[in-house]
Amino acid sequence: MLLKILSRKYTKKLLNMLNDKGRVSYGELENTLKISSSTLSQILKELQDYNLITYKKVAENKRIPKKYYSLTEKGKKALIFYKLEQELEKLDENQNIIIKYQIINSKNHTVINNANVVNIK
Repeated sequence: MLLKILSRKYTKKLLNMLNDKGRVSYGELENTLKISSSTLSQILKELQDYNLITYKKVAENKRIPKKYYSLTEKGKKALIFYKLEQELEKLDENQNIIIKYQIINSKNHTVINNANVVNIK
């Protein structure tokens, strides 16, 4: 389930790091997030399975190629989940939520649906 992987401990920080830097090596992810290699590998695999990230092997100075990870378009859109989470945490329980969204056809970039969802408590 997508929400399950997005809710994991290191996923938010990892996705934001990829969003901020564009592409990041496995070693840099491991050092910055300060997590075990096995945990990082598992998270990266799950994110790849959901097509939220991709990687590219780059050979540098005739060494073993390094893997560089980056966000896919779907991964960039998944960051909206965290923005919504922040907005929900700011709300008083008696406030209403207004969510605006657009559904766009990815082939020809036409708007399929515009909507506002109001009065969610």
